[in-house]
Amino acid sequence: MPNILLKTKLHRPLPGRTVIPRPRIEERLHIGLEARLTLVSAPAGFGKSTLVSCWISDRLEAKSEASSQDLSEPIALATWLSLDETDILLPTFISHCVAAIRERHPQSCQLVVDLLEQMQSQASIEALVDAVCQSLESLQSPLVLVLDDLHVIDDPGVYAFLTGLVQNAPRQFHLVLITRVDPPLPLSRWRARGYVNELRMRDLSFTLDEARIFLTENLDEPPPDELVATLHQRTEGWAVGLWLARLALRGQKDLTLVASQMDSVGSRYIVDYLVDEVLDHQPTEVQEFLIATALLNRFNAELCAVVVGIDTVDAESRIQDLLRENLFLIELSAPSRWYRYHHQFQDMLLSRLHTRCSQETIRQLHRRAATWLTNDGQVDEALRHLLAIPDPVAAADLVESRRLSALQEQRFFGLSIWLGAVPLTMVYQRPLLLVALAWVHFDQVDKRQCLAALARAEVLLEEMPSELSSSTRQMILLECFTLRLAMDHRAFDPAQALENARDWWSQLRSMLLQVHFNVPLQLAYSVQRLGDVDLALEIILTTVEAMASWPIAAKCRLLHTAGYVYWCGGNLAEAERTFLRNLQLAQQHELTLIAHISHHGFGAIADARNQPQIAEQHHLEVLKNPHLNGGRDAVMDLFALIRIYAHVGQPDKARLLVEELKGQTRTIHRPHLHDQIAALEAFVEQVSGNVPAACAGH
Repeated sequence: MPNILLKTKLHRPLPGRTVIPRPRIEERLHIGLEARLTLVSAPAGFGKSTLVSCWISDRLEAKSEASSQDLSEPIALATWLSLDETDILLPTFISHCVAAIRERHPQSCQLVVDLLEQMQSQASIEALVDAVCQSLESLQSPLVLVLDDLHVIDDPGVYAFLTGLVQNAPRQFHLVLITRVDPPLPLSRWRARGYVNELRMRDLSFTLDEARIFLTENLDEPPPDELVATLHQRTEGWAVGLWLARLALRGQKDLTLVASQMDSVGSRYIVDYLVDEVLDHQPTEVQEFLIATALLNRFNAELCAVVVGIDTVDAESRIQDLLRENLFLIELSAPSRWYRYHHQFQDMLLSRLHTRCSQETIRQLHRRAATWLTNDGQVDEALRHLLAIPDPVAAADLVESRRLSALQEQRFFGLSIWLGAVPLTMVYQRPLLLVALAWVHFDQVDKRQCLAALARAEVLLEEMPSELSSSTRQMILLECFTLRLAMDHRAFDPAQALENARDWWSQLRSMLLQVHFNVPLQLAYSVQRLGDVDLALEIILTTVEAMASWPIAAKCRLLHTAGYVYWCGGNLAEAERTFLRNLQLAQQHELTLIAHISHHGFGAIADARNQPQIAEQHHLEVLKNPHLNGGRDAVMDLFALIRIYAHVGQPDKARLLVEELKGQTRTIHRPHLHDQIAALEAFVEQVSGNVPAACAGH
């Protein structure tokens, strides 16, 4: 997600100028800090977000200022995340939660970031909960995290994560959940334990006195008591209904007549009546602007100008008019001028969009939005509009155009989301998309699906010889060969595979600008496994020198591969120099994963030199974060530690490490890793001299 778009999700919607104080609710929220969780659950339009935002402004931020003079008062920092359809899967959800926490504590949660980057959809919920809680433990001041619009989330993994977070987070952390429906969390158990503070519809509804104060704002004369009573009764204290009523009453000369008209409208239709009243009092161009921009989840003046077909100055002017008129517009980020409509008002406008505009007009609005969002780098939002048209061809074109950058940055999970948005039948007609899908399956260690995607891509290349340029065809064939060799090199004749690899490398040297770094990386690994260390080093070192502009993380991964190849070839001195260079880059650029794999390399070198104390130090460093790099390094380092401990007569120490690793990796969805851990248990018994136990149990 582009940084500016994420910033809009992290911006707390500030209370408007006409919001009235509601101290009874703020007090309920404040007392609730003694619990672990505050749940604000009510249907749309009851002012949930506004009330929590007011509480933060009036109580938390005020408390923070007061506490600078009274050291007995803790400073409570608050951070906000507005959830939407981009957060519906666990890795993205946690990534955005971390971004919210980092708004207040910029250096926190680095381990969580590394876990997400490396494990993606295989992330262990327990590991992520532990990593987040460790980061929260280290915070110097209490933190309140507000998650708004939780009802858009339906991923069970997200709720499993939230359950773990509430039950394990330190007391200095407080979670606020704002939702239209109760989330699937163990609320009954938490109520019994005093974990949860709850505010519901009956708590948030305006009292008659609050309604009277609210409706009087900005009116030339106080509304008659009977009108206030009618509106309060018909809206049942619903904030949006009262807000619409206040807008409808502005400029009305005879409020008594309005009261009689309201009396004739049934409760069921009062909202439609009020919306029509509000819109009908707006100039035609304002009505058109509101209805056309209703399909945007968030917007700025430039985007509105493109969608509506006006210039940017006019669009900015209309936005400012809406702000002055208090027409349900929420400012998301003041410096960059991003906004959204109140969700309930947006739903009402969308209903009128589909009533007043033809389907062709609506499709054109979506297409304009998609074009602007694509140019702005907001791929997820652009895809949403393209699929609303629907235009699967344009959606597929968009994903194809962004596949290279996603693979270059190893954003496999994000790429899988984009591919999932494109109809599967369309993906299976596009060789570039199929190869992208194969890389996603390769990252997931899903051999069957990876090879199936490659097979389909190769069939398509045969069926459409003239529809792709020769360079694109060569690039696809190169990636297919590289992935097949990396996924299953034993299926190839070694001599023939090496000959083919040399041929492909000669072509790859002239195509480096067209490929992502995973291609030379995996080709080098495969060539080394086939026994040609010199060719593997040539591939890696030539690529590093030629592609200095690639991301630093990509350069480090390539250098680590060079160190590994040196180690495999017995050149321990050069391997050590390479790993040391990588470790220095990792420390300079705060790359936790690169530091992790560097320690793995140092441990292997110390093992080869028979330096058990140095080896133990590096292996234990790797085991501090066993989930990084998919858990592969942790297994190999644990094998090495078992050997070390067996040689010094400490097999029980090895058994404890195996049990710890089993617990930490239990939920990683990598069956081969679980098999390797089972083999570790057998190995411990074998080196301990307990051969029957090793054979019987494994």
